[in-house]
Amino acid sequence: MKKKMIIPIFLPELACPGRCVFCNQFLISGQKGVPDESEIGRIIERNLSTRSAGIRQVEIAFYGGSFTLLSLQEQQRLLAIAGFYVKSGNVDGIRISTRPDAITVENLQLLSANHVSQVELGAQSFDDEVLRASGRGYNSDAIEVAAQKIREAGLELGIQLMIGLPADTLSKALDGARRVVGLGAHTSRIYPALVVEDTALARMWRAGEFQPLSINAAVSWIRKMRDILYQGRVKILRIGLHPSLDLQSSALLAGPYHPGLRQLVEAARWRAQFLRFFYPKSGVLGKNRVYGEPLTIQAHPDMMGFLVGPGGINKKFLSRRFRKVVFMQDDRLIGEENTGRWRYSYGQVEEEILFF
Repeated sequence: MKKKMIIPIFLPELACPGRCVFCNQFLISGQKGVPDESEIGRIIERNLSTRSAGIRQVEIAFYGGSFTLLSLQEQQRLLAIAGFYVKSGNVDGIRISTRPDAITVENLQLLSANHVSQVELGAQSFDDEVLRASGRGYNSDAIEVAAQKIREAGLELGIQLMIGLPADTLSKALDGARRVVGLGAHTSRIYPALVVEDTALARMWRAGEFQPLSINAAVSWIRKMRDILYQGRVKILRIGLHPSLDLQSSALLAGPYHPGLRQLVEAARWRAQFLRFFYPKSGVLGKNRVYGEPLTIQAHPDMMGFLVGPGGINKKFLSRRFRKVVFMQDDRLIGEENTGRWRYSYGQVEEEILFF
Protein backbone atom coordinates (compact mmCIF):
# COMPACT_ATOMS: atom_id res chain seq x y z
CA MET A 1 0.00 0.00 0.00
CA LYS A 2 1.35 3.41 -0.91
CA LYS A 3 1.78 5.45 2.25
CA LYS A 4 3.28 8.71 0.94
CA MET A 5 2.06 11.10 -1.73
CA ILE A 6 4.51 13.42 -3.47
CA ILE A 7 2.98 16.41 -5.26
CA PRO A 8 5.54 17.43 -7.91
CA ILE A 9 5.87 21.05 -9.00
CA PHE A 10 8.19 21.16 -12.02
CA LEU A 11 10.33 24.24 -12.58
CA PRO A 12 12.01 23.25 -15.87
CA GLU A 13 15.65 24.45 -15.94
CA LEU A 14 14.77 27.35 -13.65
CA ALA A 15 17.96 29.05 -12.36
CA CYS A 16 20.22 26.40 -13.88
CA PRO A 17 23.59 28.04 -14.79
CA GLY A 18 23.78 26.09 -18.06
CA ARG A 19 22.31 23.10 -19.84
CA CYS A 20 23.96 19.71 -19.38
CA VAL A 21 24.51 17.51 -22.42
CA PHE A 22 21.47 15.33 -21.67
CA CYS A 23 19.05 17.98 -20.49
CA ASN A 24 15.89 19.38 -21.99
CA GLN A 25 13.61 19.68 -18.97
CA PHE A 26 10.68 21.03 -20.97
CA LEU A 27 10.53 17.83 -23.05
CA ILE A 28 11.46 15.50 -20.18
CA SER A 29 8.76 16.87 -17.86
CA GLY A 30 6.16 17.26 -20.60
CA GLN A 31 5.69 20.82 -19.36
CA LYS A 32 5.87 23.86 -21.63
CA GLY A 33 6.77 26.51 -19.06
CA VAL A 34 7.29 27.45 -15.41
CA PRO A 35 3.96 27.42 -13.51
CA ASP A 36 2.79 30.67 -11.91
CA GLU A 37 1.34 30.98 -8.42
CA SER A 38 -2.25 30.16 -9.41
CA GLU A 39 -1.18 27.14 -11.45
CA ILE A 40 0.92 25.81 -8.55
CA GLY A 41 -2.14 26.11 -6.35
CA ARG A 42 -4.27 24.20 -8.88
CA ILE A 43 -1.68 21.42 -9.12
CA ILE A 44 -1.61 21.02 -5.34
CA GLU A 45 -5.40 21.14 -4.98
CA ARG A 46 -5.88 18.63 -7.80
CA ASN A 47 -3.48 16.16 -6.21
CA LEU A 48 -4.95 16.58 -2.74
CA SER A 49 -8.41 15.81 -4.15
CA THR A 50 -7.15 12.36 -5.22
CA ARG A 51 -5.69 11.44 -1.83
CA SER A 52 -6.80 7.97 -0.82
CA ALA A 53 -7.33 6.58 2.68
CA GLY A 54 -4.03 4.71 2.53
CA ILE A 55 -1.93 7.87 2.18
CA ARG A 56 -0.36 8.75 5.51
CA GLN A 57 1.99 11.54 4.47
CA VAL A 58 1.89 14.22 1.77
CA GLU A 59 4.80 16.35 0.60
CA ILE A 60 5.12 19.07 -2.04
CA ALA A 61 8.27 18.79 -4.14
CA PHE A 62 9.88 21.44 -6.33
CA TYR A 63 11.72 19.56 -9.11
CA GLY A 64 13.39 20.28 -12.42
CA GLY A 65 15.38 23.42 -11.67
CA SER A 66 18.16 24.50 -9.32
CA PHE A 67 15.99 25.73 -6.48
CA THR A 68 18.76 27.17 -4.30
CA LEU A 69 20.14 29.22 -7.22
CA LEU A 70 16.93 31.21 -7.34
CA SER A 71 17.02 34.57 -5.60
CA LEU A 72 16.21 34.33 -1.90
CA GLN A 73 13.08 36.38 -2.58
CA GLU A 74 11.88 33.88 -5.23
CA GLN A 75 12.67 30.93 -2.98
CA GLN A 76 10.67 32.52 -0.17
CA ARG A 77 7.75 33.15 -2.54
CA LEU A 78 7.58 29.54 -3.70
CA LEU A 79 8.06 28.17 -0.20
CA ALA A 80 5.27 30.45 1.06
CA ILE A 81 2.85 29.01 -1.53
CA ALA A 82 3.64 25.46 -0.47
CA GLY A 83 3.89 26.46 3.19
CA PHE A 84 0.27 27.58 3.19
CA TYR A 85 -0.77 23.94 2.73
CA VAL A 86 1.63 22.78 5.45
CA LYS A 87 0.20 25.29 7.91
CA SER A 88 -3.34 24.23 6.98
CA GLY A 89 -2.50 20.63 7.88
CA ASN A 90 -3.16 19.24 4.40
CA VAL A 91 0.54 18.74 3.64
CA ASP A 92 3.27 17.45 5.93
CA GLY A 93 6.37 18.98 4.38
CA ILE A 94 8.27 20.31 1.37
CA ARG A 95 11.23 18.95 -0.55
CA ILE A 96 13.38 20.63 -3.16
CA SER A 97 16.00 19.56 -5.71
CA THR A 98 19.12 21.47 -6.61
CA ARG A 99 22.75 21.23 -7.74
CA PRO A 100 25.54 20.07 -5.41
CA ASP A 101 27.46 23.30 -6.00
CA ALA A 102 24.48 25.44 -5.01
CA ILE A 103 24.32 24.64 -1.29
CA THR A 104 25.17 27.24 1.34
CA VAL A 105 24.61 27.34 5.09
CA GLU A 106 22.48 30.49 4.67
CA ASN A 107 20.24 28.79 2.15
CA LEU A 108 19.84 25.68 4.27
CA GLN A 109 18.74 27.87 7.17
CA LEU A 110 16.09 29.42 4.92
CA LEU A 111 14.86 26.00 3.82
CA SER A 112 14.75 24.65 7.38
CA ALA A 113 12.71 27.65 8.52
CA ASN A 114 10.15 27.11 5.74
CA HIS A 115 9.00 23.52 6.27
CA VAL A 116 11.55 21.89 3.92
CA SER A 117 12.29 18.35 5.10
CA GLN A 118 14.52 17.06 2.29
CA VAL A 119 17.06 18.41 -0.17
CA GLU A 120 17.68 16.26 -3.23
CA LEU A 121 21.00 16.69 -5.02
CA GLY A 122 21.17 16.12 -8.76
CA ALA A 123 24.58 14.47 -8.52
CA GLN A 124 24.12 12.19 -11.58
CA SER A 125 27.58 10.63 -11.12
CA PHE A 126 30.45 10.51 -8.64
CA ASP A 127 33.04 10.06 -11.37
CA ASP A 128 34.87 13.25 -12.35
CA GLU A 129 35.40 12.12 -15.95
CA VAL A 130 31.68 11.50 -16.39
CA LEU A 131 30.83 14.83 -14.77
CA ARG A 132 33.20 16.69 -17.12
CA ALA A 133 31.92 14.87 -20.21
CA SER A 134 28.34 15.67 -19.22
CA GLY A 135 28.94 19.37 -18.64
CA ARG A 136 27.88 19.30 -15.00
CA GLY A 137 30.27 22.07 -13.93
CA TYR A 138 31.38 20.55 -10.62
CA ASN A 139 33.40 17.57 -9.40
CA SER A 140 32.65 14.78 -6.95
CA ASP A 141 34.14 16.76 -4.06
CA ALA A 142 31.28 19.26 -4.41
CA ILE A 143 28.76 16.44 -3.92
CA GLU A 144 30.52 15.28 -0.75
CA VAL A 145 30.63 18.80 0.71
CA ALA A 146 26.98 19.54 -0.12
CA ALA A 147 25.79 16.24 1.32
CA GLN A 148 27.63 16.90 4.57
CA LYS A 149 26.10 20.39 4.90
CA ILE A 150 22.60 19.03 4.31
CA ARG A 151 23.02 16.35 6.96
CA GLU A 152 24.50 18.85 9.43
CA ALA A 153 21.47 21.10 8.88
CA GLY A 154 19.24 18.24 10.03
CA LEU A 155 17.57 17.79 6.65
CA GLU A 156 17.04 14.51 4.85
CA LEU A 157 19.40 13.90 1.95
CA GLY A 158 18.33 12.61 -1.45
CA ILE A 159 20.73 11.94 -4.32
CA GLN A 160 19.84 11.48 -7.99
CA LEU A 161 22.00 9.23 -10.15
CA MET A 162 22.09 8.90 -13.93
CA ILE A 163 23.64 5.93 -15.71
CA GLY A 164 24.97 5.56 -19.23
CA LEU A 165 26.27 9.12 -19.60
CA PRO A 166 29.35 9.77 -21.76
CA ALA A 167 32.43 8.02 -20.25
CA ASP A 168 30.25 6.01 -17.84
CA THR A 169 30.86 2.34 -17.04
CA LEU A 170 29.16 -0.24 -14.86
CA SER A 171 31.95 -0.08 -12.28
CA LYS A 172 31.57 3.71 -12.05
CA ALA A 173 27.82 3.39 -11.64
CA LEU A 174 28.18 0.82 -8.86
CA ASP A 175 30.76 3.00 -7.13
CA GLY A 176 28.26 5.86 -7.30
CA ALA A 177 25.65 3.74 -5.54
CA ARG A 178 28.17 2.88 -2.82
CA ARG A 179 29.04 6.56 -2.39
CA VAL A 180 25.35 7.41 -1.96
CA VAL A 181 25.17 4.87 0.86
CA GLY A 182 28.40 6.16 2.39
CA LEU A 183 27.08 9.73 2.49
CA GLY A 184 24.09 8.63 4.53
CA ALA A 185 21.45 9.48 1.93
CA HIS A 186 17.87 8.71 2.86
CA THR A 187 16.59 8.40 -0.72
CA SER A 188 17.81 8.10 -4.28
CA ARG A 189 16.54 8.11 -7.85
CA ILE A 190 18.12 6.33 -10.79
CA TYR A 191 17.64 7.55 -14.35
CA PRO A 192 19.19 6.10 -17.49
CA ALA A 193 20.62 8.68 -19.89
CA LEU A 194 18.26 9.19 -22.83
CA VAL A 195 18.90 10.96 -26.12
CA VAL A 196 16.31 13.73 -26.24
CA GLU A 197 15.84 16.18 -29.09
CA ASP A 198 17.50 19.60 -28.84
CA THR A 199 20.34 18.51 -26.54
CA ALA A 200 24.11 18.23 -26.93
CA LEU A 201 23.70 14.48 -26.44
CA ALA A 202 21.42 14.36 -29.49
CA ARG A 203 24.10 16.04 -31.59
CA MET A 204 26.74 13.62 -30.26
CA TRP A 205 24.47 10.66 -31.02
CA ARG A 206 23.81 11.81 -34.57
CA ALA A 207 27.56 12.26 -35.09
CA GLY A 208 28.25 8.73 -33.83
CA GLU A 209 30.06 10.05 -30.75
CA PHE A 210 27.66 8.63 -28.17
CA GLN A 211 25.83 5.33 -27.86
CA PRO A 212 23.21 4.99 -25.09
CA LEU A 213 22.74 1.84 -23.05
CA SER A 214 20.40 -0.83 -24.34
CA ILE A 215 17.29 -1.55 -22.28
CA ASN A 216 18.78 -4.89 -21.17
CA ALA A 217 22.03 -3.24 -20.07
CA ALA A 218 20.14 -0.51 -18.20
CA VAL A 219 18.05 -3.10 -16.34
CA SER A 220 21.20 -5.08 -15.46
CA TRP A 221 23.07 -2.00 -14.19
CA ILE A 222 20.14 -0.69 -12.18
CA ARG A 223 19.43 -4.10 -10.63
CA LYS A 224 22.97 -4.21 -9.23
CA MET A 225 22.79 -0.59 -8.05
CA ARG A 226 19.40 -1.21 -6.50
CA ASP A 227 20.77 -4.03 -4.34
CA ILE A 228 23.62 -1.84 -3.08
CA LEU A 229 21.26 1.00 -2.20
CA TYR A 230 18.70 -1.15 -0.43
CA GLN A 231 21.33 -3.05 1.51
CA GLY A 232 22.54 0.38 2.61
CA ARG A 233 18.97 1.30 3.65
CA VAL A 234 18.56 3.93 0.94
CA LYS A 235 15.01 4.06 -0.40
CA ILE A 236 14.73 4.36 -4.19
CA LEU A 237 11.95 6.81 -4.99
CA ARG A 238 12.01 6.33 -8.75
CA ILE A 239 13.68 4.27 -11.45
CA GLY A 240 13.41 5.84 -14.90
CA LEU A 241 11.60 8.94 -16.07
CA HIS A 242 7.91 9.37 -15.53
CA PRO A 243 6.02 8.75 -18.78
CA SER A 244 5.00 11.93 -20.62
CA LEU A 245 3.40 12.58 -23.97
CA ASP A 246 6.60 14.18 -25.24
CA LEU A 247 8.78 11.20 -24.35
CA GLN A 248 6.44 8.95 -26.29
CA SER A 249 6.79 11.12 -29.38
CA SER A 250 9.64 11.99 -31.72
CA ALA A 251 11.32 14.01 -28.94
CA LEU A 252 12.92 10.80 -27.67
CA LEU A 253 15.56 9.79 -30.20
CA ALA A 254 17.33 6.86 -28.54
CA GLY A 255 18.08 5.23 -25.23
CA PRO A 256 16.63 2.77 -22.70
CA TYR A 257 13.25 4.36 -22.12
CA HIS A 258 10.46 2.13 -20.83
CA PRO A 259 7.34 3.33 -18.98
CA GLY A 260 7.67 0.36 -16.61
CA LEU A 261 11.44 0.37 -16.12
CA ARG A 262 11.17 -0.26 -12.40
CA GLN A 263 8.92 -3.24 -13.05
CA LEU A 264 11.51 -4.65 -15.45
CA VAL A 265 14.24 -4.24 -12.83
CA GLU A 266 12.20 -5.87 -10.06
CA ALA A 267 11.08 -8.67 -12.37
CA ALA A 268 14.74 -9.35 -13.19
CA ARG A 269 15.51 -9.64 -9.48
CA TRP A 270 12.75 -12.19 -9.04
CA ARG A 271 13.95 -14.08 -12.10
CA ALA A 272 17.35 -14.37 -10.43
CA GLN A 273 15.59 -15.82 -7.37
CA PHE A 274 13.79 -18.36 -9.53
CA LEU A 275 17.07 -19.37 -11.14
CA ARG A 276 18.55 -19.93 -7.70
CA PHE A 277 15.73 -22.11 -6.40
CA PHE A 278 14.40 -23.85 -9.47
CA TYR A 279 17.47 -24.26 -11.67
CA PRO A 280 20.20 -25.54 -9.33
CA LYS A 281 22.89 -27.89 -10.59
CA SER A 282 21.70 -30.50 -8.10
CA GLY A 283 19.07 -30.91 -5.40
CA VAL A 284 15.35 -31.58 -5.12
CA LEU A 285 14.50 -29.45 -8.15
CA GLY A 286 17.31 -30.74 -10.35
CA LYS A 287 18.89 -29.25 -13.44
CA ASN A 288 17.74 -31.36 -16.37
CA ARG A 289 14.17 -32.40 -15.62
CA VAL A 290 10.91 -30.90 -16.82
CA TYR A 291 8.33 -31.31 -14.07
CA GLY A 292 4.76 -32.37 -14.71
CA GLU A 293 3.16 -31.21 -11.46
CA PRO A 294 2.13 -27.58 -10.94
CA LEU A 295 4.61 -25.16 -9.43
CA THR A 296 2.77 -22.82 -7.07
CA ILE A 297 4.25 -19.50 -5.99
CA GLN A 298 2.60 -17.39 -3.31
CA ALA A 299 3.34 -13.78 -2.30
CA HIS A 300 1.69 -10.62 -1.04
CA PRO A 301 -0.61 -8.94 -3.61
CA ASP A 302 1.70 -5.89 -3.73
CA MET A 303 4.54 -8.12 -4.94
CA MET A 304 2.59 -10.06 -7.53
CA GLY A 305 3.21 -7.72 -10.46
CA PHE A 306 6.97 -8.00 -9.92
CA LEU A 307 6.85 -11.80 -9.59
CA VAL A 308 4.85 -12.35 -12.77
CA GLY A 309 6.75 -9.57 -14.56
CA PRO A 310 5.59 -7.11 -17.24
CA GLY A 311 3.75 -8.99 -19.96
CA GLY A 312 4.03 -12.15 -17.85
CA ILE A 313 7.75 -12.42 -18.64
CA ASN A 314 8.62 -14.39 -15.49
CA LYS A 315 5.66 -16.74 -15.86
CA LYS A 316 6.75 -17.47 -19.43
CA PHE A 317 10.29 -18.02 -18.18
CA LEU A 318 9.16 -20.61 -15.60
CA SER A 319 6.73 -22.23 -18.05
CA ARG A 320 9.67 -23.30 -20.17
CA ARG A 321 10.62 -25.64 -17.33
CA PHE A 322 7.40 -26.46 -15.52
CA ARG A 323 4.29 -27.72 -17.31
CA LYS A 324 2.06 -25.53 -15.14
CA VAL A 325 2.89 -22.42 -13.10
CA VAL A 326 0.36 -20.93 -10.68
CA PHE A 327 0.76 -17.60 -8.87
CA MET A 328 -1.38 -17.08 -5.77
CA GLN A 329 -1.84 -14.04 -3.54
CA ASP A 330 -1.43 -14.30 0.23
CA ASP A 331 -1.74 -11.02 2.12
CA ARG A 332 -0.23 -12.62 5.23
CA LEU A 333 3.16 -12.51 3.54
CA ILE A 334 5.14 -9.29 3.95
CA GLY A 335 4.85 -7.13 0.85
CA GLU A 336 7.35 -4.34 0.51
CA GLU A 337 9.46 -3.16 -2.41
CA ASN A 338 12.78 -4.03 -0.81
CA THR A 339 11.99 -7.19 1.13
CA GLY A 340 9.28 -9.78 1.39
CA ARG A 341 8.48 -13.41 2.17
CA TRP A 342 7.36 -15.70 -0.62
CA ARG A 343 6.47 -19.37 -0.71
CA TYR A 344 6.71 -22.04 -3.35
CA SER A 345 5.42 -25.59 -3.46
CA TYR A 346 5.98 -28.40 -5.90
CA GLY A 347 4.74 -31.87 -5.13
CA GLN A 348 6.00 -32.73 -1.64
CA VAL A 349 8.44 -29.84 -1.59
CA GLU A 350 7.39 -26.59 0.09
CA GLU A 351 9.58 -23.73 1.29
CA GLU A 352 9.08 -20.18 2.51
CA ILE A 353 11.84 -17.71 1.69
CA LEU A 354 12.78 -14.25 2.92
CA PHE A 355 13.82 -12.23 -0.11
CA PHE A 356 15.77 -8.96 0.03
